Amino acid sequence: MPVPLPPPASSAGIPRRLPAVPLPQPGESLFSWVDHVAAGYEVDRTQIMHALGLEPKKKHAANLAQ
Repeated sequence: MPVPLPPPASSAGIPRRLPAVPLPQPGESLFSWVDHVAAGYEVDRTQIMHALGLEPKKKHAANLAQ
């Protein structure tokens, strides 16, 4: 059973912490790690990026795919 995602960012705009986050594997890319976290919560990449305080449609998120 997946751990539920926390509510969106607080009113101050500060993302809340996820209750459980796996450590990246040795040599694992950030892009792969984000997908790994998303799979653990049984959500898609966009939802977990939002929970991590990343904006999926922004330039830095696009750089993750490279």
